[in-house]
Amino acid sequence: MVTVERFKKELIQGFVEFWEQAHPREQSGEHADNILALLSMPYYNQDLHLIARENESIVASAFILTVEYPYLVIKTIPGYAWTADMLFSAIIELAKARGMKHIYIATEKSDRELQAFVTARKFRFEKKELRLNTKLNSAQHMPVHTHVAEPSDFEEIIEVLEEAFHGEHVDVRRYIELHGEQLTNGEFIVIVYREDQVIAGAIVLQINPNDERKAYIPLVGVRGKFRHCGIGRALVESAKAWAYAHGVNEISLAVNSENACAVELYLKSGFEIYDEVYLYSYMVE
Repeated sequence: MVTVERFKKELIQGFVEFWEQAHPREQSGEHADNILALLSMPYYNQDLHLIARENESIVASAFILTVEYPYLVIKTIPGYAWTADMLFSAIIELAKARGMKHIYIATEKSDRELQAFVTARKFRFEKKELRLNTKLNSAQHMPVHTHVAEPSDFEEIIEVLEEAFHGEHVDVRRYIELHGEQLTNGEFIVIVYREDQVIAGAIVLQINPNDERKAYIPLVGVRGKFRHCGIGRALVESAKAWAYAHGVNEISLAVNSENACAVELYLKSGFEIYDEVYLYSYMVE
């Protein structure tokens, strides 16, 4: 018999084992690190995490991350895809109780089961994202005009990124504030580009807390009047330079496939596309 219940931290070892079964094509150590990092993030809320168990074993999981928008992560082990419906119905009730109007879900191109799930549930297609990464194997200097931001810079940085992400589902201020503690321990770095004493652009680099050799770029933006001047490229190169100097050997990111300028920028900066992800939204009634 399969039962649905709230996730508890004392089940973490069983949850890691479940996560490995749900990702059979990956190297076990790699995705174990990924999920442990995810569960330690400030936008993870244990109260929004449900699991399905059979005979004490976890067979499915669903949780909502509250980052720039409510983001649903739902996984099942082989043979238990049908439990996704059980968890989805329960997680929607939690979303309603929190006053959420929409939730979002991302599916990999190769995940046919999840693709079928979002189709059956009538999720609305929003956009396709490309996942890219690059290996760092040599030292380089940070470009002129770039430097690691100071705490006094953050209001201006938020202003820059809010302009860059205007019209998208990104709450920049909340995202930056959620990572306040990480800003002081070196896990969350912001690099800025200054032009005539004005912050023209900013890039955020997030270190994987469970593997300091890996980092992720969640946000990068340039003020409108400074675009097409090479500042975006300088910010990306500065992030790579800082990362390599601090022991990072791989950086990854995601970008809207329709943002041709950004895609071209990352490809010219040495990034390679390794996956495609489709983002869908669901109206919580």
